[in-house]
Amino acid sequence: MRDYAVLIDGKKVASVSNAADAEIPVQAGKHRVQLKIDWCGSPPIDVEVGAGQTVVVDCGPNSNPLLALLYITFWKGKYIWLRKSA
Repeated sequence: MRDYAVLIDGKKVASVSNAADAEIPVQAGKHRVQLKIDWCGSPPIDVEVGAGQTVVVDCGPNSNPLLALLYITFWKGKYIWLRKSA
């Protein structure tokens, strides 16, 4: 329903909404990617980007209505799943 903030190397670089794509240019090298929404987010993942390479990551909510309270309190760092696409 609301946008996720996209953080690369700890800095907000974009926002992405539900079922949307975001293309974010970065320099070649290792980068740490994380998503945030309010005080919740995803665990960070490390990606290696080669020169001229495109790296795709997928994300989505872990929470469901029955577990929402647990995810926004105890599991707030796992509220969003984030993984490198195959």
